[in-house]
Amino acid sequence: MANKDQQRMLNDIGIVDFILVELMLFLDTHPDNREAMEYFNHYAKIKNKMVKDFSMMYYPLTKE
Repeated sequence: MANKDQQRMLNDIGIVDFILVELMLFLDTHPDNREAMEYFNHYAKIKNKMVKDFSMMYYPLTKE
């Protein structure tokens, strides 16, 4: 059973992942929107750090 910190981290990763999916959908129809691309890159870095931190504390979330 996951502890509260582990659950919180997984929830936060899910939130950022949702943001990235929404930004990808927006960018599909607005490929020249620089601000949206900057947001996407920003949140992609955040998600990568969150996944790395989670993997170091608990277990890997992705296959490498």
